[in-house]
Amino acid sequence: QVAFLSEWRRDAAAKAREGYPLEGNRSMPTRLGNTLRRDEDKIGQQYGLSALAVAGHISLLAPGEQAAYVTDARQQLDRAVRLCSVGLLAALLTFAWLITSGWLLTLALAPLTFAHLCYRGSVAAAQDYTYAVAVVLDLNRFAFYDALHVNLPGTSGAEVEQNELLMQLLIGRRVDVPYRHS
Repeated sequence: QVAFLSEWRRDAAAKAREGYPLEGNRSMPTRLGNTLRRDEDKIGQQYGLSALAVAGHISLLAPGEQAAYVTDARQQLDRAVRLCSVGLLAALLTFAWLITSGWLLTLALAPLTFAHLCYRGSVAAAQDYTYAVAVVLDLNRFAFYDALHVNLPGTSGAEVEQNELLMQLLIGRRVDVPYRHS
């Protein structure tokens, strides 16, 4: 029984760690912020790409249905966050309105519960949104290389090496990136 409890705690701790950014100093004060920051750090990492540096480029190159997929996921996130805000505002107004009403004050728990559920929904929507961004990056990174007139890498290792230079170039540093002329 002690071994089971120890394993259960270890699994729970590992699951909780998955909700935070890869680097501890990049953690945010909210679960939503940590979800977005964690995935922002992870997307494109396997290719040596920074999602923040290439997201605009990739979104311009993505076919219409892929761009619509990302837009739809972003709108779902926006809706969930707005509903959460409305629920919090309603809870605050209900509390202010019923502050002197005794037990009726518990009615403020209804919009607060709604806000809590919407917040949990916004975290799930954030995961869906970052997944959509990751998929579009995965599918369009070669179009990105083509648009920048750089050689298509032959291996995943060569891709990471090439992208180290590209990331430096995209953040404004002067580096020597070999171009392809066709």
